[in-house]
Amino acid sequence: MAAAVPAVSDHDYDARPPAGAMDAALRRIDELEAAVRRLSLVQQPQLRRFCVSDEDFRYYTRFPSERIFSLFWQAIEPSASSLVYWSKAQRMGVEAVSEATPSPQRKLPIIDEYFMSVVDIISVTKQIYYNVVQE
Repeated sequence: MAAAVPAVSDHDYDARPPAGAMDAALRRIDELEAAVRRLSLVQQPQLRRFCVSDEDFRYYTRFPSERIFSLFWQAIEPSASSLVYWSKAQRMGVEAVSEATPSPQRKLPIIDEYFMSVVDIISVTKQIYYNVVQE
């Protein structure tokens, strides 16, 4: 008579978790979701999406390097918070702009607005220089 071979379980995917493990996991998930809701999203500058090297900075902004761009930005950043948009300045008039409150909350970090302005100025300069009009 052959001896019965006991079944060996190589896998535990059919095993049940210990009592209360699911409740503990659900509580932990709830805690983590609450922590995520409390976190505020800090906007990071998006410059790195366009400029990953000094050559990119030179091409898009005409600044010789990212370091020079950053140094220039650090110099003008303190006054950037009191920026008044051109459209608002035109509506108010030149004299009233000096007493104007800064423009409203921005959708982009101010450094990205500055970067986009520089890129726009460079592209217009290229159009004028090469007599090319993009439509």
